[in-house]
Amino acid sequence: MRLRSLVCASVLSTMAIAQNSPTHPTTTTKRVSHYMQEIGLLYLETTKKLLMGGLENAAATPLMDPTQPSEVNSYGDVLREMEDHIQVNIASATDKQYFRLLQRTKAAADLAVFGDKSGLYTDCVSLAHLTALQGSMSSGNCTERRYEETLRLVNEALLKAASSDLERAEQHLAETLKGGSDLTPSQRELCAQDATFDFCVGTPERKAYDEKRSKAVKESDDQQRRELCAKGVFDKDYCAKLNAPQTSVPDK
Repeated sequence: MRLRSLVCASVLSTMAIAQNSPTHPTTTTKRVSHYMQEIGLLYLETTKKLLMGGLENAAATPLMDPTQPSEVNSYGDVLREMEDHIQVNIASATDKQYFRLLQRTKAAADLAVFGDKSGLYTDCVSLAHLTALQGSMSSGNCTERRYEETLRLVNEALLKAASSDLERAEQHLAETLKGGSDLTPSQRELCAQDATFDFCVGTPERKAYDEKRSKAVKESDDQQRRELCAKGVFDKDYCAKLNAPQTSVPDK
């Protein structure tokens, strides 16, 4: 029994020496820190909220660089604050590599808000989520090159849509300046009954309606001023001019 214990201790000692020996092969697995695993899951949950929040800021544009903050909605600010904390706490090359993957996932969500349907966000979030769970980096279809190509396609689609909107606006303006010359008989009949339709702009019926409405507004303003004069709000000279017969009323 004692001999068996000595043999066992000798084997364990030999294994320990072999593991610590400089000639022992080392593993090449890229490990992500426990901190990045935890905050990565929280970061990914916030990118989902960014996507679901949609475009709240009409002045926002697609991210040219994943390191930039997203401006599509308020969750972009939340992610930016998380990134500030991550940059303070990470040091290893593997953590930095995972951080870049998280930022590409954010940028992919940003592109999805602008209409990207390539599946880039799905691939990025799947890879980043798997990395957070396993604690090791692995390859996937969320590369910087793919993001740049997707960004190019999204920008081209947005530019095309903006050009179409501008063309329609110019066409509408041209039709308006023609004074309703291109109206169909049905539209002319509708304008004769109700000139408030958009396609009635420039027609004699719409002009008469606008003049009548402007006159009614002016009469209402004059009446309110007379009531204020009766209450002594305005000086007597102004009120005398207001009540005197005239074609125009002085501004106060």
